[in-house]
This record gives sequence, structure tokens and C-alpha cells, in this order.
Amino acid sequence: MNLAAFSWTDWVALAALVAVTAYLLIVLFKPEDFS
Repeated sequence: MNLAAFSWTDWVALAALVAVTAYLLIVLFKPEDFS
């Protein structure tokens, strides 16, 4: 996998996807922390 082939927009989209996924996992598996 060539990291240089990724443009900055690809990295932004990837980072957003990871952030949303992590947020959803935290909310789904640790709801008591957000009550």
C-alpha cells in the first residue's frame, strides 16, 4: 500500500470515518459513561 497515493482529502475522510466509528463504538458499548 502506497501512502503517497493518498491525497489530503482521502486522509480527512479516513480520519472522519475512524472518529465516527470510534464514537459509535464508545456510545454503544459504554452507555453508562454518557448517562
